[in-house]
Amino acid sequence: MSSAAGGAVGDTELGVTDDDGALRSQPSERTHASQATVEGRKGARSIRRDYPIGAASLFRRATLGVAMPIGNVVRTSRALACLLVTAGILGCMGARVDLAAIASPLDVAARDGDCRYDSEALTRATLELLKTSPAAPLPFAREWSCIALKDNLSYDTRSTCTLHATDVSGVFTASRGRSRRIVGEHLYMHVDPREYAYDLSVRGALDVEVRIQFTGPLARDPRVVASMQEKLTRAAALWTSHAPQGSMRFRFMAETSDSSDPHFVVNLAPGAPRTPYDVTWGADWGFHLLAHEVGHMMGLDDEYPQLRKTLGHALGEEPRWRRDRALRVEWLRCDLGSLMCDSKGETSVPLAHHYYVIARRRFCDVVPEPYPTL
Repeated sequence: MSSAAGGAVGDTELGVTDDDGALRSQPSERTHASQATVEGRKGARSIRRDYPIGAASLFRRATLGVAMPIGNVVRTSRALACLLVTAGILGCMGARVDLAAIASPLDVAARDGDCRYDSEALTRATLELLKTSPAAPLPFAREWSCIALKDNLSYDTRSTCTLHATDVSGVFTASRGRSRRIVGEHLYMHVDPREYAYDLSVRGALDVEVRIQFTGPLARDPRVVASMQEKLTRAAALWTSHAPQGSMRFRFMAETSDSSDPHFVVNLAPGAPRTPYDVTWGADWGFHLLAHEVGHMMGLDDEYPQLRKTLGHALGEEPRWRRDRALRVEWLRCDLGSLMCDSKGETSVPLAHHYYVIARRRFCDVVPEPYPTL
């Protein structure tokens, strides 16, 4: 399913060496810990429990207040600890996952249930290739996919909830599981607990629907809302067109009233602001970026290092990396063929492991505990 060329690499094929000539082949060695649990939840947002589709009133947000962006980042004790990670002081930990049974069906390169290389090793190897072959297809798509899949499973409040691990095809079989609203949290950027929510209906295919209610002055302009709906329709078509064996269909809806029982309520702002996916959207965002943002709403994390990319934007590097693939790899450090890596690449698409993460959650019969808050 990867859009970038590449395959499994052997220990000598990665091509990354230390100064003394020894091969630098680093499997990921992140430590893991069990997810913390809490009795209740404090703060502006409240988790809606997972009920069968139809009990719409049960899913309304208890609060719809918009917290300050900085409050969204530092409101949890876990987030504070993980912020230290970004400074290189501690290690941010997720749940332990074993990829052995699911890697091959999802076109992911893993060894002994774990990823063979980390993002630094893959970035160095890719840049070495591009030095000699600037136009070469980007390699290591399956290795990048391993890192992304592990991240999405490790930092999900539903990380251990799935059909039997060996039955990947069953996850994409519409006759299995039941229709329901899926709600949980992902530790966004390994730092900030943010909610995901969507309806997943079991029909001839797996139908996924995300409803976004827009607020603010622009949300009262029918032409602006119609434009956002047109872009959301194109974004949904992108997700549908790349679903494994046509197994999933997507519908993203622009709403202006809470009577639609929206999954998210966001402010619609002019221009193209850089804001969290569940706070503010830009009316000038293109459909491809909207497809990426709705990916977050369906519980998928960014595959690039957020702080690094934010720094690149602050330094005005984006125009340069848009012209130069090697620079883009250096700044983003992920598979440029993946929609959750290169959100503005226009040629990046959803990959098989993205659909797996979205579809697997319908087999969960246990309400996940949210990540702890202050």
